[in-house]
Amino acid sequence: PSGTSVTMQTCTGCGKPAESGVTALGGLFHPECFTCQCGTSLLGVNFFPAPDGKKAICEGCNSKNGDKCAKCGEGMDRWTEAMGK
Repeated sequence: PSGTSVTMQTCTGCGKPAESGVTALGGLFHPECFTCQCGTSLLGVNFFPAPDGKKAICEGCNSKNGDKCAKCGEGMDRWTEAMGK
């Protein structure tokens, strides 16, 4: 109809218009844009918030770069903070 405007969302990954896609981390991504910083597709796999909180990283990158256990140094996806660690 004339005079009706439709607000198009933009892809969080590339910034281009997106009518639909993957909703994650408070944003909308084209399926091909929902990737880790290393280039791995995050569709159908475990992923974790990147340090910037706006993008996601794969399990492998989280193990290398994400939060680490204070005792063993392994990457973690869940944790409890105690005594500042």
